[in-house]
Amino acid sequence: MIWVIFLAEVILFYFFALLQNSFFTHFSLMGGMPNLVFALFFIFLFFGKRNIFYLFFLAVFAGIFLDIFLAGYFGISVVILFILGMFAKKIQTSLREGEENHSFIFFMCIFGVFYILYDILLQLPALITFGGRFFASLIINILCASLLFFLIKKFKLEKFLK
Repeated sequence: MIWVIFLAEVILFYFFALLQNSFFTHFSLMGGMPNLVFALFFIFLFFGKRNIFYLFFLAVFAGIFLDIFLAGYFGISVVILFILGMFAKKIQTSLREGEENHSFIFFMCIFGVFYILYDILLQLPALITFGGRFFASLIINILCASLLFFLIKKFKLEKFLK
């Protein structure tokens, strides 16, 4: 039964990668576009299991779908997502907010910081400077991640991600 959840997550990564690289390429704001795969990775990471194997699974599949459409080195996103995921899980377990483990403010702070780190680490080999595209991309991705967060909370889907 657990393999069905893993298969559904892989299909969602694939679907979000297709949306990100076909439909949403037409909706850029100052050159920034939503990174739906990263947002979904972070949602699964935030609401999902707490073990290293699940994190590795998420990083591999999200990273592969990100790298397929990336012009850089293949596999770099897998490594970056895995490292950032380990740090995010460590922060999440050490900064729990009382009774509710899934606070929106907590989620947005972690997501914003780790999206910035992901973009910086991804751009390091090319030595690209950050300008308006970076901040526009950050805002768009925070909005997309917020939408996903509220959908998960509204429909009480976090129980399926555990």
